Amino acid sequence: MTKSELVAVVAAKTGISKTVVENVVRQALSTSGRELQAGRKVTLTGFGVFCVKVRKEHEGVNPKTR
Repeated sequence: MTKSELVAVVAAKTGISKTVVENVVRQALSTSGRELQAGRKVTLTGFGVFCVKVRKEHEGVNPKTR
């Protein structure tokens, strides 16, 4: 589902205009992104928990050339 599809579904189910719903979705996503960039965890009860994890670098291998 894309952001525009999400906006359309929420607008249809709530009766709120697409413009208002789009602003709310945009603000929610940008706020979540800023929190993740700051190293904090984002918990959306009933949906999921998001956090940034640092992992070691991985050396890739081209199967053709090895």
